[in-house]
Amino acid sequence: MKKRKHERTKYRSPVHFISSHIPYRGCILDVSPGGILIESDSRLEPGTRLQICYSEEEEKVSISKGTVVWSSKDKLGIRF
Repeated sequence: MKKRKHERTKYRSPVHFISSHIPYRGCILDVSPGGILIESDSRLEPGTRLQICYSEEEEKVSISKGTVVWSSKDKLGIRF
């Protein structure tokens, strides 16, 4: 079994992300320094670049850029 480069932390939070000026929504399931796992009905191809917006704390909003590494019918693996 391949060991991950970064440890994942369970983290449940709404997330908004944009690709090619199209907005999408989902829910973050876990996060690591290297990326996040998003639950979403949106199907995006691996290699798709995103701008991701989510709240780390009640009033602090984070904006990150990432790339879709893999996608399934209801989840997206994103690398920062």
